Amino acid sequence: MGLQSTKHSKVKQANILILGLDYAGKSTLLYKFKYNDVFLTIPTVGFNVDMIETEKDFTLTFWDVGGQQKMRKSNEELIPIIFGVVGKEGRNGGIGSLVIFL
Repeated sequence: MGLQSTKHSKVKQANILILGLDYAGKSTLLYKFKYNDVFLTIPTVGFNVDMIETEKDFTLTFWDVGGQQKMRKSNEELIPIIFGVVGKEGRNGGIGSLVIFL
């Protein structure tokens, strides 16, 4: 995953994997990027895939993975490079986190 480009295509692509605990705001962040607005969301079951095309022949593909315990088991194997970590206070007062991988 990450930045991709070929000689045959002038469109550059990046795949972005969004991982984190449940209720960390992963889907909310994705929708804010795509629609520049915040929507009421429900917990993601499995994953969401959404593409955003920019003005400069650049396509971002976001993989928004649900934060349930069963989904977290495979997170360590997906991508080895952490691009960013965002912490947030959860609904129950606990600390949640959002990890963005490239």
